[in-house]
Amino acid sequence: MPSFAPPFLLAFSFLTALYTVFLLLVRQGLRKVRAAPETQMPSDPPFVSILVAARNEEQTIGRCLDALRQQEYPKEKLEVIVVNDGSTDKTGKILEERATFHQNLRVLELPQKQTHNKAMALTHGVKAARGEVLLTTDADCVPSATWVGSMAAEFNSETALVAGPVIEHDHSRFIARLSKLEFLGLIATAAGLIGLNRPIICNGANLAFRKSAFEKAGGFGNGIYATEDEVLMNRIYERNLGAIRFAGKPAAIVKTDGPKNITDFLRQRIRWSSKRKTFDDRSILLFLVLLYLYFAATLAGAVLCFSYPFMLLPVGISFLLKCAVDASVLHEGGRLLDVPLRWSDFLIAELFHVPYIVVAAFLGQFKTLSWKGRTIR
Repeated sequence: MPSFAPPFLLAFSFLTALYTVFLLLVRQGLRKVRAAPETQMPSDPPFVSILVAARNEEQTIGRCLDALRQQEYPKEKLEVIVVNDGSTDKTGKILEERATFHQNLRVLELPQKQTHNKAMALTHGVKAARGEVLLTTDADCVPSATWVGSMAAEFNSETALVAGPVIEHDHSRFIARLSKLEFLGLIATAAGLIGLNRPIICNGANLAFRKSAFEKAGGFGNGIYATEDEVLMNRIYERNLGAIRFAGKPAAIVKTDGPKNITDFLRQRIRWSSKRKTFDDRSILLFLVLLYLYFAATLAGAVLCFSYPFMLLPVGISFLLKCAVDASVLHEGGRLLDVPLRWSDFLIAELFHVPYIVVAAFLGQFKTLSWKGRTIR
């Protein structure tokens, strides 16, 4: 046995145990979310402002606005604010046309001479919003007709922020099926952590928060990151500005398009992984680093198996544990949101999960990306 083996195997065993315990805790949190009492809309529902940041969304903004117009919520208690973030396609024209017959729609334009991003666009919308409860979604998303009511019902006097479920549309494309499965895992993890009262991740395509909590938290901070939703949630949590909940029911689902190909998939995940310097609590970043080291050690162990057959047993045991806990979280997430799972896709996805995480998370810390004509560093 080479000299590097004992310390590597010791570290590998620790990281495997950490990952296993983490996902078992996430499963426990998911069960708490599923067991939570059903919320009911109050007799006097709150005024809700829906915020959508749009940049070059001519292909999708129409269906998003159609879904928002069909919301089963009192129209006198609802407004839709779309912030046009310097679109260079027909998005602005579409919004102008829609505003003529969508009486609850307000269109805001950002000054063209400034450098913007999604966080700045949303902040512009927050300042103009009349509602105390604010909902955000993306211009390429389609909320269910019961979305606003389901999210608003989660707010009581103690609630500051509610994260909601986002799932990708069904598609026959193989990469889309694998992406939907992995995306469900991310949403399930977010829900489980919130169920444990230790929120870390969420998705801005389905988020609700009090305007007062946003202001007290300082909003999205400097707003230079691609994870403004998680920055806000963690600021509210760290400053103890109110309860954070997860709307764990199919009625609150927002659907979004999956990637069209492997390149789109990797670009999206790399952008999501750029979380450095976004958390006020440094312990979160440390924990995420340890999780990354687990994936890196697993990949390294798999490569070492070709030269050192004795590595087959520990790597094999670790991989089987990973499959088991991953499956348990996906199963609970599928039950929570009534999303059927294709276990044949799961087995294939597991083979690619480790190398994709290692590559995407690494590139997310250094690679400069272009998104909708803008550079994200």
